[in-house]
Amino acid sequence: MAALNLGVLHQEMNYTPFSDKPAKAAYMSRDVERRAGKYGIPVQVPVPYPAKNPRLANRIAIVGMQEGWGEQFIQAAYRSWFQLGQETGSDPDLTESLREVGQDPRRVLREPSPTRQPRSSGRRQTRHANSASSAAQTLWLAANCSEDDCLETAVSSLRYGRVV
Repeated sequence: MAALNLGVLHQEMNYTPFSDKPAKAAYMSRDVERRAGKYGIPVQVPVPYPAKNPRLANRIAIVGMQEGWGEQFIQAAYRSWFQLGQETGSDPDLTESLREVGQDPRRVLREPSPTRQPRSSGRRQTRHANSASSAAQTLWLAANCSEDDCLETAVSSLRYGRVV
């Protein structure tokens, strides 16, 4: 799994999804609620959005991916955000999500060591995704598909150059 920062891509495209469009944000919340209900997943919408500090959560997720607990952290953080209404990238979301996956928040939240390099890893993946061909194709696929597999379709296209 490769990390990338969608916020950087959104800034470069001058794209602020939903934050200045209340009707669209309300529809997005209803859509999230419908899709979650389809899978029996409880959600509490609307969630705090846009998040004030999503980059910290992203860096923690990258460290977690390098250490083997990243996917569990991402799931815990999203549960905290969408089920408890705790803003992603802030407390108590971060500390509770880290504890849920058996990590000491004091250790993980301190400045990452040079051997982990989460910032450079995320920047490298974001630069790759921002190349004209991969970003345009991936964003077009994500924007134009209408089923739950949109993300998988976009990632497949980016990874393999085609949908598999």
